[in-house]
Amino acid sequence: MKQIKHTSLFYTIVAVAIILFYLLDSTEILTLKIGTAHPILLIPLLVSVSMTAREWVGLVFGCFTGILLDITAADTYCFNLVAFALIGCVCGLLCSYFVNDNIYSALVLSVCSSLAYFTVKWLKYFIFYCKVRFLPHILQ
Repeated sequence: MKQIKHTSLFYTIVAVAIILFYLLDSTEILTLKIGTAHPILLIPLLVSVSMTAREWVGLVFGCFTGILLDITAADTYCFNLVAFALIGCVCGLLCSYFVNDNIYSALVLSVCSSLAYFTVKWLKYFIFYCKVRFLPHILQ
């Protein structure tokens, strides 16, 4: 597989795109809500960047995206940093060794990344918050 050399212009455009998608996600300019659920538009962007630039660049931009999301999060302690760094690195590794770079792979990786992110986020909430609240009732 041919490795493409990326310039600093590519990395600058990606960083600006991440900041713009973050602003769209954190403000009420673009509301794509179903009930109270809203998508995180940064996951497909991170998957696309990881597919294009491979694992190390995906890891760096995943850390950058996670830091942006952790800045405004009220209850997470570097959860988004670790989650998005893993998403970027794993998608880059998968595209380097196992998956072809096409739109179907990007769609499948975006859906799988979103499912994994929201499942782990739900489990974290359930284990740390609901268990503490219901534990005294269970012990009685």
